[in-house]
Amino acid sequence: MPVKKQKRRILHARRIVSKQTIKKPNILPGLVIEFNYGGPNRFDRKPLVLILGIDSNKNNVHGINLNYLNEFKVQKLFRYIRTSVDISYEDISIKTIREPTLRVQLPKYGKDTSKILYEKIIKPRILTEGENCYRTYNLSEMTRIHTVVYDLDVLGEIEKGDLSKIEKAR
Repeated sequence: MPVKKQKRRILHARRIVSKQTIKKPNILPGLVIEFNYGGPNRFDRKPLVLILGIDSNKNNVHGINLNYLNEFKVQKLFRYIRTSVDISYEDISIKTIREPTLRVQLPKYGKDTSKILYEKIIKPRILTEGENCYRTYNLSEMTRIHTVVYDLDVLGEIEKGDLSKIEKAR
């Protein structure tokens, strides 16, 4: 019988380069955000989440909570994602954001790319390792939302021209 992994929260503060406040309507798929999510039965009250999609009908946000993955698996996740879609630091045309922020290039509308990303990369390569990091959050319960610039090794490898690790991920 498989042993269920015990929940644990891993803080990635040393990899967070900067944070900028963002309002709820400006949350886009592909952003890495951190927010307060309080309540009596919440395990992680300050999740760090890669947004995969926004379900405006149900007022929910779907994403990967990076606090449930160790640093090696976070870097591995983004390396796998990089094989399918572009990842970059970009300027977003939102008044409250003055500096470039990290964004996985997922479309603003429609679930196709984020669903494919989940089905082809996250589910078979990350969730099969016993990591239960996929989460759905209620937008109305999210407060103090910040976009996060996260220090990714894969972006450094691209800048240096070292694509060997990215090719191995395919």
